[in-house]
Amino acid sequence: MSWNVAIYIGAGFLALSGFLAAREHIWLSKSEIAPGTVIGLKVSRGSKGSSYAPEVRFVARDGSMHEFTRGYYSDPVGFRVGDSIFVAYDPRSYEGRILTFGQRFGFPAIVAAIGLGLTAMGGAFILGRTVVPSVYLQQQGRATGVETERRSF
Repeated sequence: MSWNVAIYIGAGFLALSGFLAAREHIWLSKSEIAPGTVIGLKVSRGSKGSSYAPEVRFVARDGSMHEFTRGYYSDPVGFRVGDSIFVAYDPRSYEGRILTFGQRFGFPAIVAAIGLGLTAMGGAFILGRTVVPSVYLQQQGRATGVETERRSF
C-alpha cells in the first residue's frame, strides 16, 4: 500500500469531521438553551443485550413543555432518570438535543482522531523511507569504510 493513500484518507476524515462539527455548530448557534430533565430511559433489546436512550422533558422560553428521546441508544446510557441537563432546541420546531460536548461533538471528534492517526501514520512511513536509509546506511558505510547505495525500504 502506498502510504500516500493513508494521508489522503486521513485528510478526508479530517475534512468530514470539520464538516460535521461546523454543521452542529451552526445548528447550535441558532438554537435556544433550556434546562431539561431526564424523565425516562427507553429500552431497546437486541441479541447483544439492552441499550438505552434518555427521554427528556424541557420547558421552552415561551413556557411550552416538550419531550424528546435521544436519537440513538447506548449502553451505558450516561444518564439517570431525574438528572438535570441542558437542552438546545430549535425555537421554530422545538426539536431538542442534549447539550453536552460528547452528545454534540463526540462523533466528529472520533472521526477527527481517526483522520489524524491515518495522516500521522502515513506521514511517518513516508518520512521513514528517507530518514532510515540516510541515517543507518550512511552509518554502516562509515563503519565499514564502504560507500553504500541509498535504497527505499
